[in-house]
Amino acid sequence: MDIIITVMARDRRGIVDSIAEAVASSGGNWVDSSLVRLGGSFTGIVRAEISGNVREQLEATLTALAEQGIEAIVRDVVPGEGEAQRHLAIEVFGRDQPGIVRNVTAILLRHGVNIERFESSVEPESLSGAPMFRALAEVVCDGATDIAGLTEELEGLSGDLMVDIESVLPEAAA
Repeated sequence: MDIIITVMARDRRGIVDSIAEAVASSGGNWVDSSLVRLGGSFTGIVRAEISGNVREQLEATLTALAEQGIEAIVRDVVPGEGEAQRHLAIEVFGRDQPGIVRNVTAILLRHGVNIERFESSVEPESLSGAPMFRALAEVVCDGATDIAGLTEELEGLSGDLMVDIESVLPEAAA
């Protein structure tokens, strides 16, 4: 059975090792993960394969990690519906403004786009020092999604916003 483990803790050494030990000690296999340190916190998700009869043991081991300040939650993987999907990489770049993430994600939702990965940052522009927003998103949509309309609506958020959308292979096929 495939499971997802969600992890959160104040950043320190040994968090990944503690989660990996819990998975391994229950006979599980760490399949893939996305883990990150942000603002002094460490958070992430791990997909693992385990035998159904060890789930309670793994959950107990992970719950015990709370004594070390590590919160971990286990959930079952929900398989997709197998519909034809397009995988896209979207980059948005322009002057930072309040509400930009909300505006971008609302447009993606209106166009039926599901965000699988989203990273954003604000950094000073090299010449002026003005705050520049950059977002990189890996998304999935159905074949009927109007990519030109999506691009136009995103670019319409601001006169200086640049949007690049490219089709990509799904991670499993790459």
